[in-house]
Amino acid sequence: MAQARHGIRLAEPLDRWLRRAFNSGLGLTDGALTLLSDCMGAMESVASHLDEPTGYFVSHWQLLERIERADKALDQRIAASTARKGAAPSAPEPAAAGHAPPPPEEEVVDFDPEVAAIFTDEATELIEQSERALTDWRSEPGSAEFRLALKRPLHTLKGGARMAGITPMGDLSHELETLVMAVDNGTIGAEPAVFDLIQASLDELARMREQVVNGRPVAPPRAMIASLQDLSRSDGATPAEPPPVPPPDTAPERGAVAAAAPAAPAAAGSARSDSFGEPDTMLRRLNAELVQMAQPHGRPVHVEPAAGADETSIETAPSSEPESAEAASPPAGTVSAAAALIRPRTAEPHAEEGLLPPQPVPPGREPGAGGERQEMARVDAELLDQLLNISGEASIARARLEQQLGSFDFNLGELSRTVTRLKEQLRSLEIETEAQILHKHEDEGPQHRSQFDPLELDRYSSIQQYSRALAETANDVASIQQLLESLAKETQTLLQQQARTITELQNGLMRTRMVPFQRHVQRLARIVRQAAADTGKRAELTIEGAAGELDRQVLERMLPPFEHMLRNAVVHGIEKPEERVRRGKAETGRILLELHREGAEVMVRLTDDGGGMNLKAIREKAQALGLIASGQTLSDEDAMQLVLEPGFSTAGAITQQAGRGVGMDVVATEIKRLGGALHMETKAGEGTVFTIRLPLTLAISHALVVRVLPPSELPGQDVTIPVVLVRAGEHSTGLVTDELIGSREIVVKSVGPQISSIRGISGATILGDGRIVIILDIGALVRAEWRARAQVPVAPRERAGDRRTFAMVVDDSITVRRVTQRLLERNGMRVLTARDGMDAVALLQDHVPDVILLDIEMPRMDGYEVAAHVRNDPRLKDVPIIMVTSRVGDKHRARAIELGVDDYLGKPYQEAQLLDAIAPLVAKRRAAASGQAYAGAAGG
Repeated sequence: MAQARHGIRLAEPLDRWLRRAFNSGLGLTDGALTLLSDCMGAMESVASHLDEPTGYFVSHWQLLERIERADKALDQRIAASTARKGAAPSAPEPAAAGHAPPPPEEEVVDFDPEVAAIFTDEATELIEQSERALTDWRSEPGSAEFRLALKRPLHTLKGGARMAGITPMGDLSHELETLVMAVDNGTIGAEPAVFDLIQASLDELARMREQVVNGRPVAPPRAMIASLQDLSRSDGATPAEPPPVPPPDTAPERGAVAAAAPAAPAAAGSARSDSFGEPDTMLRRLNAELVQMAQPHGRPVHVEPAAGADETSIETAPSSEPESAEAASPPAGTVSAAAALIRPRTAEPHAEEGLLPPQPVPPGREPGAGGERQEMARVDAELLDQLLNISGEASIARARLEQQLGSFDFNLGELSRTVTRLKEQLRSLEIETEAQILHKHEDEGPQHRSQFDPLELDRYSSIQQYSRALAETANDVASIQQLLESLAKETQTLLQQQARTITELQNGLMRTRMVPFQRHVQRLARIVRQAAADTGKRAELTIEGAAGELDRQVLERMLPPFEHMLRNAVVHGIEKPEERVRRGKAETGRILLELHREGAEVMVRLTDDGGGMNLKAIREKAQALGLIASGQTLSDEDAMQLVLEPGFSTAGAITQQAGRGVGMDVVATEIKRLGGALHMETKAGEGTVFTIRLPLTLAISHALVVRVLPPSELPGQDVTIPVVLVRAGEHSTGLVTDELIGSREIVVKSVGPQISSIRGISGATILGDGRIVIILDIGALVRAEWRARAQVPVAPRERAGDRRTFAMVVDDSITVRRVTQRLLERNGMRVLTARDGMDAVALLQDHVPDVILLDIEMPRMDGYEVAAHVRNDPRLKDVPIIMVTSRVGDKHRARAIELGVDDYLGKPYQEAQLLDAIAPLVAKRRAAASGQAYAGAAGG
């Protein structure tokens, strides 16, 4: 009975839509027949699960939304048909026998962006708390604590959404809260179907939040709210906040049973004739089948016509068992007492609006233990970055002080040695002076001798007095030197304390940048669920190591790549359920995301048990795109690397999930920008493994400092040369250096777009003596070296045999790029596109086009800078440049001509004008190149 009622819930809007289509005389389209067939399948599922307490709320909700869209499409067809006939639209007919009017247009709620921005930050945290509580509740369905942990964020979310004016989110949160309270009250059981519906509702809340963040209006999720109400308010349950009743002329009849689903096979059989049976006939067939379905599983069902309507309602017949008066006489148009999901509720007063009923607390635990929110302070992320930057500057200043103190210690040592030498010299001087005094006493003769021997009485000369004074001065200098040494030791101790303090400060600030990966688990799981639902597959995501933390910038920049890789795993990796069963696998595909720390790196491994990469299709697609030569042999590892090329996709058609070829390219680029590495493994029929190495943080890192001189200054081969062994992925390389200075902790600084665009440079740092040192991306250099060794031929655009014009289009507008690319390809040209100046410079390192079409105003690097780069590059200086821009003023034109631009066109351009500008420039360049080649041959 419970499942029959949910089937009726689906049949109501289906019946209204089919009646409108029948009365319009337009028939059903192929898409409408597909929808009708899917609804029939859902009704058959209801019939086959009548004795089970679980439902199919998510799939029914999707079908309900498809029916709504089909109904709107029918409105458009009716309006178009009326317009073709030249007649004004007729007035809508009243709700006559069996035909309810179409539902009103879906209202869209607008909101204040400033207030909404504050709300969305809180909503993110509340939705995450709700999803974590739901996960815990699934593991312990009988836990009242987890239900309370779920109700609290839902209640807060409801109040915040309504305060921000986003009532659809508030209404959905309220219905979710009501459903959880219904489980608390014993009205329904904590069954898997309830959890599935709550999960789908939380996904919808997350989607609505994204709409608010993007500034788009939010439409009420009517189908989802109706499903929640249908489950939580069955059998006379009083809603905590009844929804507003629609006007009589637009309110759909509750309990109406549509008769279209059983007639779906007949309709499908006549798809090409766009005709279907009489709705009344289908209605009677559905009623008969529903009665037949329900009777073997419960009490007999009577079908009676509703008063004043040609529709049908189902209500339970009285049984011999005693029932309450309320249950014995349900109102017309409703179905009472669903089977296993609905249990008798105990008599207890309803909760007041906005108040949560008291919950039992397990012994030994405080209410909400583990779910209490700690005292939190919201700080601008930019301010945290500035503070971390300042702490880095303090580290640099401390390093300079330590270096200067080291120099001071060295000079104190020199001073100590100098004082020692001075004392030795003064001692020698004193000995020499005493010897001179004795010698003088002997030379003076007896008449000058006193009664005292020179050894009995000291006699001082002026030289001796000076030497004694110098000795005292030397002793004073030694005392000062000892005092300075003592002060240096104290200073060293203070610097060590300061180093510990700065390290603690940096670690504390770093902890503020570190965010747990657990925070995004539900978001990634939602991506997998949506991709599986969109593709008709079954997949589950398991995340291991989610308790670990990553740098906020690393995680924020890697979330989109993670999402794309998960979506790829479902779309391209996981097979359809029937295919998996045929291969001996479980129907549900398994995707495993593992995270663990290895030193200063984070290892991320994404594994799926799907069919693996189709390397044959990858090679064929690469040949079709000209990335490899026809018949060229590639290893499996090199073939897998082709999926990282821009625009590469093996999808047969472009869909919302795949086919555009802009996914793995973005993943690889972002990983390289973060200084990470990507490795891929695949095995046909068993799945694919992506291994990603990322830095734990981008702010502070450990580095090995080396000194390298030009190769001409290297010593002979018989001298030992320091070598740094580096491993990048599967490749090992030795880097020759002149000196290993040592390992130290450095503060990574940005070097700006001009230098960072150079391959192999990832940043810079400042040493203690103030010198700026470049930080090399060793992994990128090693990979580039191994690619060069492999000598994989590049695209045919570089081959001399292909004489088609090779054009590069550089514009930040994707529309301009696509339109220009199609125009040039239609005229037999090969086209390479770049989204801005930086992208163009990177591509020009590997490609030399015949002509460059260049915009002026672009992010990161404008057209003038690109033109200057081309003219200063010996390889590219002869490539013609055509400026295509909306800036047509004389000042902009003069600047372009000054930089060496060959032609200047304004937007929008005429196709013939652009082609006429390209042809002579390309011909002139090729003629010049041929002349140079001939002159070189003649000279040889």
